[in-house]
Amino acid sequence: MNEKHVLECKNISFMTAISNGSWFSKIYKPPSVFQILKNVSFTAISGEVHGIVGVADSGKTTLLEALTSGAGGDIGGIAMLDKFMLTRRRFNKFCSHINYRNQYPSSLTVRSLLYYHARLCLSSSHTTLEIDHRISELSAMFDVIGYAHDKLEDLSISAKRRVMTVLELLKDPILTIIDDPTADLSPLSAYQLVYALHFYAAKFNRIIIITLRNVRSDLSHLLGAVTFLFYGEVAYSGPMRLLPTHFKKAGFECPSDENPAAYYLALLTIDKESMEKVMETQEKATKLVAFRAENETPTEVSGSTATGTGVLLDSGRKGPTSSTVFSILFRRMLSIISSTPSTSLAGLIALPVVAAVSSFLRNSCSSTNLPSSLFFWKLVTFLFLLLQIIVIFPNYSKTRLLSFRESNLYCQTSSLITFFLLFLIYSTLQSALFVGIASWSFNFTGMFQITLTLLLLSIFSFSIFSICARYLKDCSNVLFFQSAILLAFFVTGNGVTRTTASSSMLYYGGVANPFSYSNFLLSKIITNSTESEECTYPIYMCKLSMNLHSDLYPPWYTPSDTLTNFLILSCLSTTFLVVSLLIHYTEPSVQLQKHMKAS
Repeated sequence: MNEKHVLECKNISFMTAISNGSWFSKIYKPPSVFQILKNVSFTAISGEVHGIVGVADSGKTTLLEALTSGAGGDIGGIAMLDKFMLTRRRFNKFCSHINYRNQYPSSLTVRSLLYYHARLCLSSSHTTLEIDHRISELSAMFDVIGYAHDKLEDLSISAKRRVMTVLELLKDPILTIIDDPTADLSPLSAYQLVYALHFYAAKFNRIIIITLRNVRSDLSHLLGAVTFLFYGEVAYSGPMRLLPTHFKKAGFECPSDENPAAYYLALLTIDKESMEKVMETQEKATKLVAFRAENETPTEVSGSTATGTGVLLDSGRKGPTSSTVFSILFRRMLSIISSTPSTSLAGLIALPVVAAVSSFLRNSCSSTNLPSSLFFWKLVTFLFLLLQIIVIFPNYSKTRLLSFRESNLYCQTSSLITFFLLFLIYSTLQSALFVGIASWSFNFTGMFQITLTLLLLSIFSFSIFSICARYLKDCSNVLFFQSAILLAFFVTGNGVTRTTASSSMLYYGGVANPFSYSNFLLSKIITNSTESEECTYPIYMCKLSMNLHSDLYPPWYTPSDTLTNFLILSCLSTTFLVVSLLIHYTEPSVQLQKHMKAS
């Protein structure tokens, strides 16, 4: 394999503005401008691991973000991969950025996580046998083949990082950049990971760039080239074997018993023990940066071809069809839900058990009347939705970040729609089981109408979840706000804040409240199946429970028309769903997907 892929970075600079102080002071005080990277140039070739070495805050992570076009600021310079400009579109398609701080669905097994991702990222022309071979080959190379049936949450930190590395390497990227892979790992685990990366780069002729805060002697032998950074400037960039020669020319010869990489990194570290030490070490580091700028020479690239032919960058990789993507996403989401069977089963049987127990208590209590029964079942309806929030919706949060990472493979809204279809199936089973037990326990008809009412309310609840998930990233915050919003709709839908004044916002809010119509449907069905009893509560409480009085509804609304209630509830739930999907569709990752397709 003579052809070499080459990444050439020339004069990469990055500036950002930071505003300090209170929000009021930011109005009249201009932000401070900092230059984090200054004319960083280096060359990385395929078949070896290239290390970006520097102390904390030297600009290593910012350099990687600049290569991925993910840094939020002004980026200058040029990055070329095989004679082609490394745009964000090409990076997302042919490169990978591994960040071990990202969270993945921890309840999935390693085999399931890798398989579904491989089906999405590999070409549709790959057969199942070829995909299995790719997964097995990389799993053996990174020593995770023995964890195939273990859940990601049960693995050690070292094993998790190797699994995440395999996940990103499945699509066979030309360039892979990894931010600090050895952080928080034991020396043996760090060596195991870097050695696997070294072996992968050599076998598949790929470019691997990693950042390191320190370079032990065992790791330095695995690096083919290295770039030393000193607060955004390059002190050395070239082959590891020429490192001692370069610094010797600068007047800093490495002792024979020292590790050259660690020794020269120490020269680029500011000693803050005293002001004299600070000035002395800074002067040495500045001298090394200036020497490199004066004696910079082109990097030698071995092999018959220095910059590749660009065939890979121009060859179209036909991804899976839309139907295949939906199928894969559906199966992956189903695997996530089934990975916690006790929680899913508890969500199915919790409310039927409540209905059965309530039936026993109602039959043993002679003082229960119709209004109190209606109020009880309206409350149970809200608990039905609350149970869905606790059991079902957290499953989408487990795949949300993974869907964001895969946004160049499919539209992220596809993941939400797939989850909605699975949620609809689960809600149908849950509501049918609950209503069936309730109908049998309380001896009332209208099982289909109640099931349909619960499904329409579930769709409305899903819409609220989708909107909250669009603006809130933390799962607990999403579920909290979703519950609070549903509670507000439930309370106002029972007539607590209803007003007959047509100019009031509460009036129109009540008209657009799905609970207003679902409460009527529930009251109507139960009233037709139960002997009417005199309400012994105050008149307001009777209205709150019965919800059948015409003064609580708009003039054009006919309270006794059940079909009208169903139609309005269906229209409201569908409208909320469509609006929520449109809002979710404006997420930055989706806009990026549209921009990538357009370019």
